[in-house]
Amino acid sequence: MATITVKINHKPFPIACENGQEALVEKAALKLVERYDQLKAASPTAPFEYILVLCAISMQNEIFNLKQQGNSDFTKDYESLEKSLKEIEQIVEALK
Repeated sequence: MATITVKINHKPFPIACENGQEALVEKAALKLVERYDQLKAASPTAPFEYILVLCAISMQNEIFNLKQQGNSDFTKDYESLEKSLKEIEQIVEALK
């Protein structure tokens, strides 16, 4: 089991992942940070947790749309992305 650290809004979050999946998790984390920054810029006074929930919902919506389109490249990585989103959900729950 490997661990990477993701920084969102200057807060570090250690994320566990399977060995060899570090690059995929880092790529997903970078996408999350990018989405977080976009949403935070649009709503600068919104709380951290609220922005993370919006990120998770919008990214999950993208996953559903891609899955419905039958994107074969996406389908290969779907389980890993879904696992990352569940870890993000756990982080948000821990912040409450």
